Amino acid sequence: MTKFFFLFAAGVFALTAVSIWAFTVDDTYITLKVSRNVAELNGPVYNVGSREEAYTSPLWMLLNVPLHEPLSAKLMGVLFTLGTAVVLYLYSPKRAFGVATAAIFLIYPHTAVHAVSGMETALAAFLVALALYCRSRGWGTRMLAVLTAMVLTRPELVLLAIPLAIETVVRSGDKGRMVPTVWVMFALPLIVWFGMRMIYYETLMPLSFYVKSGEAAANGWPMVLDFLRDNAVILVPLGAILVYWLKMQRYAAVGVALVLVYLVVPMHTMGYGYRFFFPLIPALLMFSESFSYAFFQKHVAVPAMLLLTIIYTGLGIRSIDTYREQGERLQATHRQLAESLTGEGTIVCGDIGMIGYYGSWKVVDFIGLADRTVALGYGTPEYFLSRDPDLIVGIIHNGVTLRPDIIEYAEKEAGYKRIGALQYAANYYLLILAKPDSPNAERALTNLLGDRYKRETSS
Repeated sequence: MTKFFFLFAAGVFALTAVSIWAFTVDDTYITLKVSRNVAELNGPVYNVGSREEAYTSPLWMLLNVPLHEPLSAKLMGVLFTLGTAVVLYLYSPKRAFGVATAAIFLIYPHTAVHAVSGMETALAAFLVALALYCRSRGWGTRMLAVLTAMVLTRPELVLLAIPLAIETVVRSGDKGRMVPTVWVMFALPLIVWFGMRMIYYETLMPLSFYVKSGEAAANGWPMVLDFLRDNAVILVPLGAILVYWLKMQRYAAVGVALVLVYLVVPMHTMGYGYRFFFPLIPALLMFSESFSYAFFQKHVAVPAMLLLTIIYTGLGIRSIDTYREQGERLQATHRQLAESLTGEGTIVCGDIGMIGYYGSWKVVDFIGLADRTVALGYGTPEYFLSRDPDLIVGIIHNGVTLRPDIIEYAEKEAGYKRIGALQYAANYYLLILAKPDSPNAERALTNLLGDRYKRETSS
């Protein structure tokens, strides 16, 4: 019976992944552009000649250096997702529990989304699962190497890695040997990386950390509450472990809880499919599997886990059209705009991924993911206009204009002309402003709008 459900889950995962294959997150192209610059010996930067850390995941950026293409990033995401399912299966001491756990992961509503998104999320989930698997087998040294890779994939996972590293020392029979091992294999590589970041980029954390954390207010509360509500079934064992049961899992459970607490702080922009929470899903499933194995009989626990598989199937299928349409719309708007940016020029915009990857212009990011000045809170309208942009592309989302001060200043103080808007979604528009008498803007808008732009400018 469990084999049938696993095959069913694998089939649904494959069908979902194929159905939403067009879905690639715009931020994917930010990392891919940095990877391409590394491959072309221009350094780990977004704009050549400007040392800005536009990527969050150094390990994912390096893995994409050889090919730096969306297809290769998506294929790696699928492989890491399947690898996570294998690790979840191997983790269980009983085959039926392992099959059920792997099936639940594959059928989880957002697993296929993160597999094909092109982002580092699938890699992070795989490394979390692998670290806990190494821990369960008593492979402390191997686990430390995985923990280092995990933190270099998603920085906030250091809150999970530290308790596990501490546990390695506590449980070691030879603490005199294990403490230096933890230092060399875990702490030292991270210290070296942070030191290199400070020297090369002149920031302690990735720029996305400064953008999303703001003034350290509890910006992420709504998303955290939604995650807790939607995943209550697999979160119950976490609470049980923290309170009393399964003391052997307590360090890992504390680490997961710390990550959840941290996620209360940042704004969850681009938080589709609980992106920042998803790497914790394998850990929560492992807790649930251990909890079920310890306290319930197989004939009760396994059917319950399989019932969860069926529920998740329905939830996942409902989201297929949304993600497929979003991927198609991104190609129709952002890529179209990007490919119009031929020759030289400068553009100020917020959605910088595909625009920077496919376009040849220098990109100034008004969000701050690729601009240290903006990320640290100094992105005034005067600053953006000082970059002498040929085009400014604003964002109107749900009727609200992002950074309206830039648009207003450009129009009133610098004479920029409002050209029109490209519709990305029902409630999402790209507002285009052009610098007066700019041949670069003229060329790009002619490429983008063709005869329509010529008629509008001549009328």
